[in-house]
Amino acid sequence: MSTKLFCVLLAFCFGVIYCYLEIIPERIDIPFTHPDHVVNASAIVKRYGRRSPYYIVGRITLKQTWNNNVTIHMDVYEYLHNEYRLSFMTVHNKLCNLINTDILLGIILRRLDIGCPLYPGLVEVRNATFKWEHFPYVIPYTKALANITLHHSATNELLMWLKLHVRVKQHGNKKN
Repeated sequence: MSTKLFCVLLAFCFGVIYCYLEIIPERIDIPFTHPDHVVNASAIVKRYGRRSPYYIVGRITLKQTWNNNVTIHMDVYEYLHNEYRLSFMTVHNKLCNLINTDILLGIILRRLDIGCPLYPGLVEVRNATFKWEHFPYVIPYTKALANITLHHSATNELLMWLKLHVRVKQHGNKKN
């Protein structure tokens, strides 16, 4: 085996060659919102044409300021054998730390102009897509459910609960 081929195989095995990852939303549900913290929460998945991507459009009205007093817990369930099973992917982080320092989800949230802190009033998310040009890992499934809960950090009181059903597309980097 040539040295060049060996180096390419070695780099591929250790995740140095990055992939293009796209998370395609199928549906979003908001089963619970705490009436003292959140009102008028709604979200839908839509597309603007046959060839356009799927987008998430949502809005909530906050009654209190959200910063590091809110903790986000996201558990991802993979769709396997006609049921959702808990996957290895989880996120447990405070809101501002996630937005400002996370290298995967924080980039998406900053691109959607979601800053920290979130002040009382209307918060809108328009045309949210989840794409990474250089994703360093391989996700071993194609359909998943993200169960996202937001808790008050001090009291562990549930503020909001979201369920996001998605499809996962991953392949080599896109060619221009």
